[in-house]
Amino acid sequence: MALGWLDHQTLLALLTEQKQLQLERGLEPRFSILPTKTEYAKWSLYSQRRPNHESWKPDAGEGFKANDFLMQNGKRYTDNDVVKKRLQKDLQSGSQQLYCWDTDRFDKLFHDEVDWEELYTVKRPRELRAIAEDVLRFVDMHPQKETLRVVIASDHGQLMGKSNKLPSLSEDLEMKGRMAIGKADHPQLVVLDRERFDLPHDISVIRGPDSFSSFSYADDKSIVGCHGGLYPEEVVIGFSVLNRSVKRLPVIVKCSGSGRPGEAGIVKAEINNPNTVAIADLKLVVHQLDELQQGTELVGTVGPKETQTFDIEISNWPELPPSHNGNSLPLKGKLEFHYQNAEMGTAELDQDSVIEVKQIFSSGLESGLDDFFE
Repeated sequence: MALGWLDHQTLLALLTEQKQLQLERGLEPRFSILPTKTEYAKWSLYSQRRPNHESWKPDAGEGFKANDFLMQNGKRYTDNDVVKKRLQKDLQSGSQQLYCWDTDRFDKLFHDEVDWEELYTVKRPRELRAIAEDVLRFVDMHPQKETLRVVIASDHGQLMGKSNKLPSLSEDLEMKGRMAIGKADHPQLVVLDRERFDLPHDISVIRGPDSFSSFSYADDKSIVGCHGGLYPEEVVIGFSVLNRSVKRLPVIVKCSGSGRPGEAGIVKAEINNPNTVAIADLKLVVHQLDELQQGTELVGTVGPKETQTFDIEISNWPELPPSHNGNSLPLKGKLEFHYQNAEMGTAELDQDSVIEVKQIFSSGLESGLDDFFE
């Protein structure tokens, strides 16, 4: 699919913008199997084996067949199968447990285009929206669409921006995009040894942003959309899971702290997110603290199955109410947030949320001791 990290983020935003799908498992980084050339990376994605395996062939379909789980539970569909309605027919009948739509539309877009600005600002978002619309359409076809999961993964990403064509550096190299089969001692190349990197043969990868070859060239011989190298946008890919309806686990928020009335202090907000998707846009409301009654923004996110503690500065620590027993002040309030690429959520403060008020005594008067000095 050639869906890079940023492309994956855009696709998720399109799939969830109208709440048609929700993230069940947030976008997680993965690394493409090296080298990031389709015949290696996609075969490995399907087979879950490295390219040095005896069954390796430069054919993605063979990689799918090499995975017993995929073969026993599902079927692979190409763009041609979509044109001929084979995928749609199987979805409507519910005949498979797993439907693998292996689309090359996005990859082909990068290989055919020669103008980077046109590609990235116009054609890229247009194609991603078209793919998102097809995914949503396919989900609606299934008889159990409410429970059907959508898993998005990719074999590799794409080099960002323009690339220059690099001339042949050695007659011993078989050049393919940003890599070449064989090894050559050259400062512009890094060699992936077949034994060390579990490859069927030695691979030479270009160190910089240049490319050996491409499907298409601009008039100035520049290239866009190449891959096969080691740049982050080629190597870092994503994995995510979506569903039409996701049951969230409760987010737990607990506040604590200690201070003297009228002085500055720190309130600690511990947030435990047990879900498989991150939460962001955090806003904490605490009714007993004047500065937090309207809510305060917490900078950062809390990742999947992660606990984070935020320190919140309070300029005026509260007094205890009149006739209050003890020095612990219970707190009430809530945390407002957004699930990543999904709906809003709220969580009430945990019942154990309290702060310590180091107060010698309480006057017992609503207006405090100032009444004595009027």
